[in-house]
Amino acid sequence: MNKKDEKDLVPIVEFPEGGYGYVQICLSFTIHFISVGQITSFGVFQQYYKTLPFFQNVSTIEVSLIGASAASGLTLFGILAGELADKIGYAKVSAAGSLIMFAGLFIASYSTSYLQLLMAQGVLFGLGSALSYNPAISILSRWFQKRRGFAAGLAASGTGVGGLLLGPLIRAMLVSYDWQSSLRYLAIGGCSITFICACFLRERIGPTKKSDHVMAHFFADPKFIWMAVASVFNSFGYFIPFFFITVYSVSNGLSGADGALVLGLMNGASAVGRFGLGLAADWFGCMNMLVACLLLSVFSIFGIWTVAHDMASITIFSIMYGIGVGGYISVIPSATASLFGKENISTKTASVMFGNSFGSLFGPILGAFMIQEFTRPDNTIDFIPAIMVCGGSFVIGTVLQIIVRMSASKGVWNIKV
Repeated sequence: MNKKDEKDLVPIVEFPEGGYGYVQICLSFTIHFISVGQITSFGVFQQYYKTLPFFQNVSTIEVSLIGASAASGLTLFGILAGELADKIGYAKVSAAGSLIMFAGLFIASYSTSYLQLLMAQGVLFGLGSALSYNPAISILSRWFQKRRGFAAGLAASGTGVGGLLLGPLIRAMLVSYDWQSSLRYLAIGGCSITFICACFLRERIGPTKKSDHVMAHFFADPKFIWMAVASVFNSFGYFIPFFFITVYSVSNGLSGADGALVLGLMNGASAVGRFGLGLAADWFGCMNMLVACLLLSVFSIFGIWTVAHDMASITIFSIMYGIGVGGYISVIPSATASLFGKENISTKTASVMFGNSFGSLFGPILGAFMIQEFTRPDNTIDFIPAIMVCGGSFVIGTVLQIIVRMSASKGVWNIKV
């Protein structure tokens, strides 16, 4: 190994813990707002698309596949985004992602078939989101160490705030204009903002050479394996409420506008969870908060969603679930850095979450299948099977994350991990 390579591998000891790092948080927040916020708002499209003649011969499963493909792309292409960010720079990769998101939505607005819409609004937008979002969250680990949970939580809360505002906004656009015009407005307005934000992302050091030794040790760590598998199961259930709470609300007698509002509140609660529980992770430990967030999510699904049939109870579920999963998502990058070190953190975080691509794709599809199969002749729907799929996957993922937490603490419960 030559001196240059050794220099590339020297860990950064001093962190600003603020300063221009706060600008990076704001930029990351905005990128989350647009790129991931649109994906978590897909439930509005899910419900609206099924009312249109264009989708008359398209099943519920096929419509959900559009959103599931975009959600899956966030992590499916995450390792690619991490590798590129570590090698050529975070700003360049994130800016390229913004352009691809624009292309996806703009092409989707001119789609004349379901397959074209699936490839554009689903796959292409998912690719762009991954390239835009992953560098924007991982770069914070280069600016913050002691306050890493605070930084990641505040930035990731942009997803929830985005969903809170974009859900009702998209619904209003769809009703006032049409779905094609709405997609164009989202492409031009939203992606222009993310592109500008990406251009101002700054690293404290230039792109670094990836250490094969560091990454080999990382991939061989049993904690990584358990954590990655847990992520698969958790992601399997994660998007089911986001995609179908609007349909669920309408099925229980609420209006389409109320359904969009409930989805917005779920996303808004996610913002609270991402920031509040991300901040709490600095005090109580990342792995401790990770497990706590998952337990809260499991309780909300089995304890509330199964018996929620009016606006008040559905709203309570949406808020509690949003807080739980929002906190879970925001803590993952910090927990990864805490357990495995900050070197090549973008690639490491993407690797831990890579399995999410499968869960994010097949979870909503299975949820849609359950909804379609348990739709009665009078068009009423039994949602319990879909809810059980959602909750069951979280139970398995929670157990696996507890194993990781206990392994990291050597079996001791009452310590900060």
